[in-house]
Amino acid sequence: MDKAGYKKLSGLKHKDAIRLLDSFMEKVGDDTTLTRFGTTERLPTYILGFAAGPFIQITNSDGVIPMSIYALKSSQPTFDYYQSFIFEITRKSMTFYETFFGVKYPFKKYDQVWVRDCWFSAM
Repeated sequence: MDKAGYKKLSGLKHKDAIRLLDSFMEKVGDDTTLTRFGTTERLPTYILGFAAGPFIQITNSDGVIPMSIYALKSSQPTFDYYQSFIFEITRKSMTFYETFFGVKYPFKKYDQVWVRDCWFSAM
């Protein structure tokens, strides 16, 4: 079912050790946080992503669009080695597709989750 009224998720309550991406967090208990999600532009259902876990965040604002990459804390040594390459190839890819399609990236930021040794694929 692809109906707008069924897609809204305004927030989740979770343990502090878990991080939900793209959110505003509010402390509600000794070890509990309420994460409220901001309003986004209308999106097709296949573009929605959701990630929760013990993530670290690395940001880069060298370009027009601020970018963040999230990785599990346990993979930080490997992630640290690759992070410059990931930001570089992401920026080059975005520039290529903006030029190819003649459309600028429409959102105010770009986030991605980096998973080491992930042998399954996604869109």
